[in-house]
Amino acid sequence: MAVVENREASVDGSVRTLLLSVEDRVNFLEGRKVRHVQENRRWIDDYRVPGQFVAVRYCGQGSSSTDTDECSQLVVARRLLSLASSPYEARRDSALLDASLVELLVSRTGDADERYLAELGPGCMIEVSRVAGAGFASLFNSEASLVSCLEAGHTLVLVAVGVRGIAPVRAALSWTPVLAHAGSSRVAVFYVADSQPSAAYLVEWDTWREAGAVVTPLYLSEAAASGAANGASVGPEQLLDAALFRGEGGLAGVLGAGKAQEAAVLVSGLEGEMAAHLTRKLAQHGVPSENVMFCDY
Repeated sequence: MAVVENREASVDGSVRTLLLSVEDRVNFLEGRKVRHVQENRRWIDDYRVPGQFVAVRYCGQGSSSTDTDECSQLVVARRLLSLASSPYEARRDSALLDASLVELLVSRTGDADERYLAELGPGCMIEVSRVAGAGFASLFNSEASLVSCLEAGHTLVLVAVGVRGIAPVRAALSWTPVLAHAGSSRVAVFYVADSQPSAAYLVEWDTWREAGAVVTPLYLSEAAASGAANGASVGPEQLLDAALFRGEGGLAGVLGAGKAQEAAVLVSGLEGEMAAHLTRKLAQHGVPSENVMFCDY
């Protein structure tokens, strides 16, 4: 897989979008009665819903080459990376090519793998796995997913924390079924970022809002400054608690009175106890636990 483009995804340039090209030569059947029928699956065919992910391997920093075929030391990234382009975008952009085009989101201030990937330029090679995962899905009900929530007309609340959190949420908000849903049902986004300059996809927020989504950014730097003045420590968990459960524009304002049972909450970027804490709080406010969906792994 080759890096086609490395472009800014945030105002300060710390968050990067990697446009990747996966070589994907597909044979077609040609005949008198059957013409130009795809004989085998393309790489992109496994990408069906937002929230799916890939594993990544790249040449170690001690290697003399960035070409994975000539690399003496392949490093497997510690975390799986969500695809940041929507399934429809990826198929559209790849339709007439012998390659699949997809986007990953990485940060220059992330872990060692992300910092390395964030500096790769056009022509650099990395390896990615097949697309994996079920997308946003419930841990408690195998039949509950983003698709089933759209079909049921549920209000959607998307909670994204950090760069890892916003990548699959952006894929969802760029996906045609979600955009159509936002025109007839409520869609709200709560996005925790370090600061406005480091927030990803800032230029796309107006597009999401025009489609009908309510976008609420929550900045850790501003909360930390306010907390320091009061002698309190503020992290993503405290910021989400305040925004979702105590703010006027929080969950009650988005859902309306007595509507929590009809809501679906998509969560990305929260791990372990923080994710469990949010699930418990949502249940206390009437959101069924099977309607809280994750794509983290």
